[in-house]
Amino acid sequence: MAHLGTSYSSYTTFLNQADGYWAVDLAALNSSGVTGNAILATNTENDGTRYLNVSIFAEGLTPDQTHAQHVHGLFDDNGDPVDSVTPGLAQDSDGDGIVEVLEGVPSYGDVLLPLVSPEGGEMPMTDFNGQLSFIQSYDLGDDSNFFSPVTGADYTGDDILPLALREIVLHGMEVPGNIGIDGPGIDEVDGNQEGYVGILPAAAGEIEQIDRAQALDMLEDQIAGASDSFVFGAGDDTFDAGAGNDTLRGGAGNDTLSGGGDGDRLFGDNGNDVLSGGEGNDLVVGGAGDDRLMGDAGADQLIGQSGNDQLSGGALADMLLGGDGDDFLNGGFGFDRMTGGDGADRFFHAGVAGHGTDWVQDFDDEDADLLVWGGGTATQDRFQVNYAQTEGAGDDTAEAFVIDSSSGQILWALVDGADEAIRVQAGGQVFEIA
Repeated sequence: MAHLGTSYSSYTTFLNQADGYWAVDLAALNSSGVTGNAILATNTENDGTRYLNVSIFAEGLTPDQTHAQHVHGLFDDNGDPVDSVTPGLAQDSDGDGIVEVLEGVPSYGDVLLPLVSPEGGEMPMTDFNGQLSFIQSYDLGDDSNFFSPVTGADYTGDDILPLALREIVLHGMEVPGNIGIDGPGIDEVDGNQEGYVGILPAAAGEIEQIDRAQALDMLEDQIAGASDSFVFGAGDDTFDAGAGNDTLRGGAGNDTLSGGGDGDRLFGDNGNDVLSGGEGNDLVVGGAGDDRLMGDAGADQLIGQSGNDQLSGGALADMLLGGDGDDFLNGGFGFDRMTGGDGADRFFHAGVAGHGTDWVQDFDDEDADLLVWGGGTATQDRFQVNYAQTEGAGDDTAEAFVIDSSSGQILWALVDGADEAIRVQAGGQVFEIA
């Protein structure tokens, strides 16, 4: 069994084959208002590699901020693990109403495992609603994963076991002015801060053992809660957000993301991504790489950015922006607006009435742009070009209207097209029609 990728679908697969399950009910610290939970699972692969997989979902955190999160643990004088507990105001030794990191350490212990992306060590970031969704896999035999950024101590995978004695802590919260006391030692909150304090504990919970059915039920709740926003890290991610107004960021890697129903925002970021908006009026942005973008049903905006991208609007009136690279733009059914950007771009029409008339903003014969006919075999005389000024086009140059002479349908309207040599690709042939 391959170990976990950073997606809910792969986490579900892992849970169905794991051999141990644990959960954390995250309780708010320092009146942060944070709620959430975590699922942990372990399994050993055929080659003997043992993995710990963690999925965390939390709400009520500070929006658009990175939030440190760790597995903490305590040891007795003999180095044996002892039970970690969630700190309370009884641990507020300086009496300022805030339990700071070092005040909490006697309760939950040192950091044993920073919950970050193993590839780059990135801490997760909340979305604009203060929601955090995090999925990662850790090789328990790779000691480089286990260390404390607080004390600088090094640990091993064995040190976090047994998990039922350990604690997860999430950090980072907004602090109003004049909160805290400047006492002896290091104070995260000393009365001088105002705003976001990244190290301050915001939520914590003790790890408790559960069974597979409980883990799968918790994961279903996480998926439902995270449908509004999900940020993936490095790796090839696959995720279908389902219903809701979703925001998905693929991060690095070749991602396959679907927004599902309603109005979604999908960002592929780096990599060769496949992004599908689903039903609703969606924004789909490819980022760097050779991406495939699909708007599906709805009035969508597709932006390829850099790379040789394929853009397909689907039903209704869409806006397609290819960006840099040699792009293929298919508006789909409806009256669409398309801009190829730099590169040799191709603008597709299916040759049927439902496809509508597509307006092409920047057709340029010097860039080797082509109109692509999808209506079957055709010759040069199938196409007629009429020229006319269009009110509001913003230029004295006439537009070129490419017409199917058989049906009379206007296929493409090329803005300022009167200055361009117009070529059509039909089947394996390319011919100039104007």
